[in-house]
Amino acid sequence: MMPDGTFQSFFRDITERKLTEKALKRKLSELEIYYELAITRERKMIALKSEINLLLERLGEKLKY
Repeated sequence: MMPDGTFQSFFRDITERKLTEKALKRKLSELEIYYELAITRERKMIALKSEINLLLERLGEKLKY
């Protein structure tokens, strides 16, 4: 409040900041999807390697992984 009883306010245009935040959230969401795909693929590879080792062991051959 000003000495004469009026109010003073400040405004700032945050449109650009909001657009940037939205773009960052979109990119983060994309990265999370790719991360999950990579982790899922890696887990499948580990499971397949374990299966291969089990089969090799049953055949009496040297383990590969």
